[in-house]
Amino acid sequence: MSATMLRKALVFFFSFGAYVPLAIGGWQHPEELNIATYGAWTILTLTLTYAAIIQKYEGWILTFGFFFGNLAMVLLSLGRGGYTFNLGPAEYIVLYGFISTIFVATVMWFLGHKGDVPRVLYVGSVVADIASFYPQIKQYLVPHSAPTFWIFIGYAMFLIGVTLTIVLVEQLPNKLRMDEKQYAKVHQKPKKILLILEESFFSIENMILLPLTVYLMAR
Repeated sequence: MSATMLRKALVFFFSFGAYVPLAIGGWQHPEELNIATYGAWTILTLTLTYAAIIQKYEGWILTFGFFFGNLAMVLLSLGRGGYTFNLGPAEYIVLYGFISTIFVATVMWFLGHKGDVPRVLYVGSVVADIASFYPQIKQYLVPHSAPTFWIFIGYAMFLIGVTLTIVLVEQLPNKLRMDEKQYAKVHQKPKKILLILEESFFSIENMILLPLTVYLMAR
């Protein structure tokens, strides 16, 4: 196995594997399995994976792991029974954000900007994902019940997967360190900081919001 494939395998292991402790907690307490949440995130992560692959973004393996994890949680919910179907603020943000993104992408397509569609899907989906953290963060800013041990394990694995993606797969720190000549030689394109950051947009978002959420959960 090549070094690149090994790195991607590690990312997939942690991004998909993070759902194992969540599944254990959900099996023990099926009321924690909100099928609306996992269904919305299944659609969102599938869109992100598609858009990342089309644009040749190496970080697609992270969203791919999340997609299979969310799909597995939907199937677990249906198989276990006792799940909830609660369309709360986070779910509405994801769904409306997704619908808005699809609408904009469709308009771009019909206006003859077919090449911009994957970028619209990617950026729009990440923005929807960022916004969807707000209700959860707001909930943890007020007195709340302590989350189960399994949730903390799952979030820790999510964070490991995101870190591996940024450092080893997307190699964001290395790209930012390169001078323009070196970058152009290695990547066969000019160095543009905003485009480099855009490629890692989803990973950067999670690198910031996951630890913040865990901190608020634990306090």
